[in-house]
Amino acid sequence: MVGTELCMDPASRPELCGLKQIATYLGKSENSVRRLIREEDFPAVKIGGEWTSDMQEITRWRRQRIRRRHEVMD
Repeated sequence: MVGTELCMDPASRPELCGLKQIATYLGKSENSVRRLIREEDFPAVKIGGEWTSDMQEITRWRRQRIRRRHEVMD
């Protein structure tokens, strides 16, 4: 993954540390990520003043959003 460094939690699940890494991973601006966290139930937590998010949780969140959009369109 170019442009992002991973940190590992105790369970060895890859995490993105910092708003900049999360934004780079999503291909969005940091302001867009803040909005997603605030308004769209984006899976991130602030620990010690730094945003952290689990890549698997992001994938799960994206899939749920896609399913909801398909349900609305049906």
